[in-house]
Amino acid sequence: MIKTSYIPIIISLDELTELGRAGDLDDDIHRRQVEDSIERQEAQEAVNNFLYSIPLKDREIIKRVYWDGISQAKIARELGVSRAAINKMKRKVLHQGKRELSHFKYIH
Repeated sequence: MIKTSYIPIIISLDELTELGRAGDLDDDIHRRQVEDSIERQEAQEAVNNFLYSIPLKDREIIKRVYWDGISQAKIARELGVSRAAINKMKRKVLHQGKRELSHFKYIH
């Protein structure tokens, strides 16, 4: 049998309390990161659900303007409508989206 010895470490209650607080801080930071990650995921799902809840034609126009970078004027020409009509539809959808999704801190 190998005999081991140890040197006792003396620590005050105040030091022990501070060490505990540091651990709590790390736990708190981790908890907040997890909560933020979950909220971002929920916000993304809510945006996707919103986009699939609007009429297909509106969704396609939003996609082409914001994801594909196509100008409203070009989309209007292709659809045979005025640019103002495209702009009006876009504003309507954005207003509806802001109203429905405003409770998420990651959506402005």
